[in-house]
Amino acid sequence: MPILGSTPPSVLSDQTTYPPGWRFPGSLVQVGDVSFGMSDADGTEWHVSNLDGWDSTPEVVSQKTQRVSAHGVHLGPQTYGARELTLDGWIVARTQTLRQQALQQLHRSLPVNGLAVVRVSDPPERYVQARLDGQLKATRIGNYCWAIQIPLIAPDPRKYGLNPDAIEIGLPQASAGVDLPATLPLSLPERTASDSEEAVNLGDMPAPWVARITGPVGIPAIEAVVLGRRFAVNITLGAGETLDLDSRNQTVTLNGAASRSGLIVRGSSWFELPAESSTTIRFTADTSVEGATPALSFTPLSAWS
Repeated sequence: MPILGSTPPSVLSDQTTYPPGWRFPGSLVQVGDVSFGMSDADGTEWHVSNLDGWDSTPEVVSQKTQRVSAHGVHLGPQTYGARELTLDGWIVARTQTLRQQALQQLHRSLPVNGLAVVRVSDPPERYVQARLDGQLKATRIGNYCWAIQIPLIAPDPRKYGLNPDAIEIGLPQASAGVDLPATLPLSLPERTASDSEEAVNLGDMPAPWVARITGPVGIPAIEAVVLGRRFAVNITLGAGETLDLDSRNQTVTLNGAASRSGLIVRGSSWFELPAESSTTIRFTADTSVEGATPALSFTPLSAWS
């Protein structure tokens, strides 16, 4: 079922009729810096008629092989392919200059080799990252209007929620030691800070995650306890240094700039969080500095089909 908007009366009357910032009936679809479904600060109207492919599931890609000397096939694993979208709408502007500015803004929002955020306002709001998949068509209608058709492809077909919540995890800390001399039985110190928390994936598809580790710490690791998966990086972070991990793009970045993917510890593996469930995430390290507070900020990116 496509997302439907309304036919803009200003197209039918060949003139603009709405003030700046006016929200039209139907869905608001944001493509990069452009919002279809409202008028912008210049009074230029961006109308959306539908967004085909948003509510449908992506095409299923399957693997199968013919049985030898027998009827039928052996079925392999199935995965979703890319999400293919087509946005149809109109741009209505008061002058030729504003029309050209609107088209230029749309082109800037959809670079040929870059991904743009495509966000739909229907509650709860979701977004995908997509790029052009063919020709952006702009057809002039009358003196004030362009009919627009934008083919898009999202290589990751999952829809993501806005403003995901991070969980904060520290390395376990021990309380003060035993003062000597002491009498038996000894009362040994206990760990006072948790090294694990629950990460929740609210969506109906396996979800990636992003994380930031802040030093000082040596050879930090993230463990998904129930899944039996561990991801470690052979690096020592100084005080205040950060290491960013992105499981969706499988990147490791030091201090927001330098790639450190080559330092992933052998045997480590990226993992995803199971759908509609919580996963215990543990933060460990081979070395830490006494009295320091290294920390892991772990953000599950809940994903929907």
